[in-house]
Amino acid sequence: LSNHVAAGIVVFMLAMSVKILLTSPASAAKPQAAFSTASASAARIEDAYKLGFEDAKNGAEYGTSLPTSKTAASSSDDDFMDDEIPYDYTNIPSPTAKSSSFGFSQIMSLFYLYRTATQLGNDPAGGNFSLQRLMANLRGMEIWQMGILGFSLYNLVRSFI
Repeated sequence: LSNHVAAGIVVFMLAMSVKILLTSPASAAKPQAAFSTASASAARIEDAYKLGFEDAKNGAEYGTSLPTSKTAASSSDDDFMDDEIPYDYTNIPSPTAKSSSFGFSQIMSLFYLYRTATQLGNDPAGGNFSLQRLMANLRGMEIWQMGILGFSLYNLVRSFI
């Protein structure tokens, strides 16, 4: 893998990450519309159930309370003779509280940053850590290693923002 190919992969991944962060998902607007349709359907089903329950409680014939024709049940939402009652009601869960943003991926990023810093800053002969050696080795890192280091740093910083 050459440096140019590795740099291209890193730039592509960075561009895709920025695109994902800056664009809003298209499904964010759909739950409200689906919820209003689903709640209207649920209200119609509940009203039909109540009418049937009242018929049974009063000893009336099945379907007595329901309108007999489309003209009798004009243009309201309680029109049970429409085509069919849509039974595809989906319960949309309420939003949950946001959990902690510091998870496994941030721990792995922290571990990678620590391992890289100790690897680049330690003296091979004596094993002593030197900040000057770390800075010099950071400047001499290969491009793909800088890319991974950058993504790890971004992943760690992102959890605190």
